[in-house]
Amino acid sequence: MLHAIMTRPDDSLQKSLGQSLVQQATQDLSSTHHPSPEETLQCYQKLLNRLWQVCLPILGRITIKVILERALVMTQAKYPFIRDLAGEDDGISVERLHQHASREQLDLLCEGLYEFSTHLVDLLSLLTGERLLRRLIQEISAQN
Repeated sequence: MLHAIMTRPDDSLQKSLGQSLVQQATQDLSSTHHPSPEETLQCYQKLLNRLWQVCLPILGRITIKVILERALVMTQAKYPFIRDLAGEDDGISVERLHQHASREQLDLLCEGLYEFSTHLVDLLSLLTGERLLRRLIQEISAQN
């Protein structure tokens, strides 16, 4: 059943909420003309930590790890370096992405992290509906 839920087409409202969440969380990168690779990784680490913290009590560690793995598979076909993201017991770590965080690769890194984050949020929304997404959007808004 989980596989069927995770592979059905995205609902347009949930997808737009998911994209809105990721865009809102990364707006600091957009407002900076040339964010450094470190700023980019910190921004996405903050977003992924927040997603983990909010979803863990609701979905549990095993479910989140399954969703994380699916989002990784969906993203790494186009951005192979994304497989270096690590799902750990206390969250998702971008540490191993530092090797890809050069100025020359920054655009590709941003695109890959954005796509992964969007896939992750879209999958979460398919499982939980827009209620969890709206909560995440409120929490991200409060932080920014």
